[in-house]
Amino acid sequence: QAYAKKVHELLASNGKLVGLLWAGPMNSDRPPYGGNEEEYRGYFDPFFQYIHFEMAHNSIAPRANTELFLLAQKK
Repeated sequence: QAYAKKVHELLASNGKLVGLLWAGPMNSDRPPYGGNEEEYRGYFDPFFQYIHFEMAHNSIAPRANTELFLLAQKK
């Protein structure tokens, strides 16, 4: 949640956050850490309005169905 809050602080009014997030379990003790849409929404909901938040449809083959595409605008 600290990341979502900091990005919100750094972005200009109506600024946008774009990124790929891991969708599923990864490592629990070192990066890359995993997550899921529900968990991520808990972090970003207070600070952002979603434009797109869905499974990435153009991931490279080894990462297919393991990445979420996020495009959100600062509230």
